Amino acid sequence: GSARAAMGGLRLAAALAMVACATVAADALVAPRRLLKPWARWRCGAMSDATDDFAPLDPEAEAEEEDEDEGEYVDGIVVLVDALGGYHGRTLVERAEEEYNLGVATVLSPYLQRILEERNGAELPPHFRLPQPIRGENGDLNFAPVRRWAAAQPPVRAVLCDSDSGLAAAEAFAAGLDSIPNNGVNEARRDKYLMHEALRARGLRCAEQRVCADVESCLEFCADLFASGRRAIMKPRRGVGSELVHVCETPAEVRAAFESLVGTAQFASLEARNREALVQEFIEGPEYAVDTVSAGGAHRIVAVWEYHKIAANGGAFVYSATKLKPTATLDDAGGVYSYVADVMDALGVSHGPTHTELRMTKSGPVLIEVNCRWHDTDFSGICNACVGYNAHDLTLDAYLRPERVRDLPKMPLDLQAHGRIVHLVCYAEGTVREVRHEAEAQALESCRAFKVHEEFGVGEAVTPTVDIRTDAGFAILWHEDPEVVERDYQQILEWQKDMFDVTPA
Repeated sequence: GSARAAMGGLRLAAALAMVACATVAADALVAPRRLLKPWARWRCGAMSDATDDFAPLDPEAEAEEEDEDEGEYVDGIVVLVDALGGYHGRTLVERAEEEYNLGVATVLSPYLQRILEERNGAELPPHFRLPQPIRGENGDLNFAPVRRWAAAQPPVRAVLCDSDSGLAAAEAFAAGLDSIPNNGVNEARRDKYLMHEALRARGLRCAEQRVCADVESCLEFCADLFASGRRAIMKPRRGVGSELVHVCETPAEVRAAFESLVGTAQFASLEARNREALVQEFIEGPEYAVDTVSAGGAHRIVAVWEYHKIAANGGAFVYSATKLKPTATLDDAGGVYSYVADVMDALGVSHGPTHTELRMTKSGPVLIEVNCRWHDTDFSGICNACVGYNAHDLTLDAYLRPERVRDLPKMPLDLQAHGRIVHLVCYAEGTVREVRHEAEAQALESCRAFKVHEEFGVGEAVTPTVDIRTDAGFAILWHEDPEVVERDYQQILEWQKDMFDVTPA
């Protein structure tokens, strides 16, 4: 499919800018200290906003800067794979240098390497490339390329991944480094069918499911669900967000979902196609995202978010808000912790961050999916204000001072303030003439940040929001009084109806 589809709907322009450090100063991305090896290798090449062409660094300027910084070193590096969001990279860089005197090496998975090279018509600079183990005919991994790379660099203290596109590559890379904690290699952390089967093998609550290579098999499985008054959900085994996800209540919807899914590009692969459909029972109940950080097998829930999704513009899963939830208000909070910890153990997660989505059913929490990365939103500020800590900081602690994670409560029961991230929904189609209500929104009592994405700015051609990938922007709200947050949220919802004044297409 297109580059945008291949990247799982992530905004390509923003991804290119972040990866090439157009939005973050190059020296900031690796911390303003020299590495033990020439740190020019870790510097990001500039990329022209106009052409997206790679521009090599100036060797003379590099030499001058190294002379100026001579004598300053970092104690090691954090390898950050596919840093596309921007906010995660900035936060990690600041924390790594200030707290641990570490540089951050931003590298790309082979998947994104290929996309960017095809877009630019040239190979990426070497410092973008993440080496990978070589898989033998019997499936065994030869980690020699990983270890050679690591031996030539400052000590690697942690390997983290910002985006779904790089999870498999980051996992394989980390598994080759004996010097750092890692979770090994496990495809069940990304394959949604294997994920639920891993839970079933442990006797944990999970979805009824079937992998179907033809529509008749889908219809057979769904017939039993429909007969008992249940809905079905159809999706790829390996996907991202709500892309190619369909809720079905009738045989006709099952047929249409199968036809729209099978044959499409498989996420995180430039060659593979989706030849099967994963059909599951639709799990009913309130939906939550549970962010965890693990240190040596000690799992800590650091934030619980309640999703509010709506049907809009023809999309069934349009995000309206993500609300921090006081865990004390959950039905059976202790049961939620135990279930999530058991899920981590079933998937072999002992170290690092996860973002787990589940629904609360009458029989207890049931997994939707686990993502071995951070929550894909700018959460540090709102979590610091409302919870008192955040998953960015704790992830570094998990690798470098694990006792800080282990000493936390299993989950934060109360909130210091009430917070919500509002997803801006565009209802218009055409060329934007004016973006309304920005100044008014920024002046709201609980509003701490308000951003309209560049591709929804004046002069841009826009289409209506149909899922999280097509959000028009966001607002971050928090306040000690929950009624203030609710009032401001409702006001933003009202403004969204005419926020984008367009010339019709």
